[in-house]
Amino acid sequence: MKIELRNVSYNERLSEDSHCFSADLFADGKKIASCSDGGHGGMTRISPYKGCEEELRQIEEYAKSLPPVIDQHFKLEMDLELLIGQLMNDYLFENKVLKKYQNRCVVLGSDKTNPMLRYWYFSGTKKKIPITEMLQNDEGKKLLAEVIKEALSNNQTIYNTNIPEEVIKSIELELKQCE
Repeated sequence: MKIELRNVSYNERLSEDSHCFSADLFADGKKIASCSDGGHGGMTRISPYKGCEEELRQIEEYAKSLPPVIDQHFKLEMDLELLIGQLMNDYLFENKVLKKYQNRCVVLGSDKTNPMLRYWYFSGTKKKIPITEMLQNDEGKKLLAEVIKEALSNNQTIYNTNIPEEVIKSIELELKQCE
């Protein structure tokens, strides 16, 4: 079952203890419920659209069947509210972090909640070199490859979608051959 949030409206200024947002919950392409959170740390409100009550119940059961979220300090059993929270985190990462930074730097990390940004500068200046320019010459590709290699060897993920997959795959292959 494909669960997703669409028509997301997010208010960073009102987000205190949780994300302040409203969105539509879709399952396999069908609009099932509205979701919202006031950003004050309370529960996410999930209200089925007329005639979708049974589908929402099925989605709730499906969410409970998903693996728990395990952190180094705790384990949370999955439910629909937690799943919506994860979907919202993914939405914010892709729309706030990746869209803003991926053309200017490598976005990497062990998880999306605390990404690291790796920039390059033109010699003697504060002007950053965009990824697209780095991919246009061998020296730039070499610098990118070094950072990607280091990140992958430290079990980090490269989140950029604008770095050609063959660049990352060749580095992964090189790391496997070194093992």
